[in-house]
Amino acid sequence: MEMLKKLAPLFDICIYTASEKAYANSILDKIDPKHKYFKHRLYRDKCTRAVLENERTVYLKDLRCIQGYSLSQVIIVDNSLLSFAL
Repeated sequence: MEMLKKLAPLFDICIYTASEKAYANSILDKIDPKHKYFKHRLYRDKCTRAVLENERTVYLKDLRCIQGYSLSQVIIVDNSLLSFAL
């Protein structure tokens, strides 16, 4: 929480998750109930669904859908390299 308090005044923080909106919001509303820290929330509906050769489904995040920002202004932090393959 301390990190969000320090970063929010300096950066526009966007959550972009491959989770469904209802599930993600139930967690994000506990972290940020007053919507002070996260300027944007993007969910699975903004992801591109891809099926790999092994028939595993992954959700790719296309950062170009974040309106009002050049890609040169965007940093992604994610636990999966595949999620930002686009």
